[in-house]
Amino acid sequence: KTMPLHLWLTGRNQKIAPENVGQRTIGSGSLNRNMSCSVEQLLKVIRCRLQSENGHSDVLVRICHLVTCVMFTVPFCNDALINEGVKLISATSIFFVRTTDPFVLDVLGECLSECMGGRLKPQGGRTKMPIPVKKWLTSKAISRPFMNAVFANSSASQEAVSFKILGAMARTEPGISLSQSGWWEKFHDFFMNHNVRTSSVQTNLNVLTVFENILMGRKEFGTKTDLKRRTNDIVRILHLIVPEALSSISTPTSLRSATLNVYGALTEEDWGA
Repeated sequence: KTMPLHLWLTGRNQKIAPENVGQRTIGSGSLNRNMSCSVEQLLKVIRCRLQSENGHSDVLVRICHLVTCVMFTVPFCNDALINEGVKLISATSIFFVRTTDPFVLDVLGECLSECMGGRLKPQGGRTKMPIPVKKWLTSKAISRPFMNAVFANSSASQEAVSFKILGAMARTEPGISLSQSGWWEKFHDFFMNHNVRTSSVQTNLNVLTVFENILMGRKEFGTKTDLKRRTNDIVRILHLIVPEALSSISTPTSLRSATLNVYGALTEEDWGA
């Protein structure tokens, strides 16, 4: 995040604590207010430009790149900025749900998965989910059409994109993927309805990767509650999707490796369940 922008928007005399930026109020100076209003207008302009796009174009690629950039560079330090961020990510998801163009679907899917966070940082660790994205996902009335489309995997072209989005979301915000108030019911049905025997090797790999991301997300970003949450459900899913992957000597090495990664991500609570 851009440090001068943080200072400007959150007040020059406040100590810098990036992890608490979302909980602070904006400074009272006119300079701060003007800067905040300018950033709000920037987010509105990007959203309106995205909504005016009607399909396959290089402009869409640039807009999606801009959406990703602002999610990780704008300090969402007040309600007005957060709400504009929610509207922007919501507009992106609506475009994703409505499009049938494989190119557009891929571009928007890449954008949305990037916006979930989880990118490796140079100093180690992964980027957290931006505040507007988290608020959007936890507002089920707003994000439900998008999540339904992602879990549906209605076409082969959408499957890879959907798995990438689910994996990123599960990795960076375990509270959303594991809680009943979040999307655990959808995740649970997704795994339980997956047929290891009839699915392709690539689909099985993708399913195991999403499951591993849920387990790793608990370790990297989860609270003590998250670490203990859904343990019995996770073990039940493990028994369903993992043994099949190791039962045949003809199982591809890549599938065996992914299965072992899942075992490596289990917690002490999982083993004791």
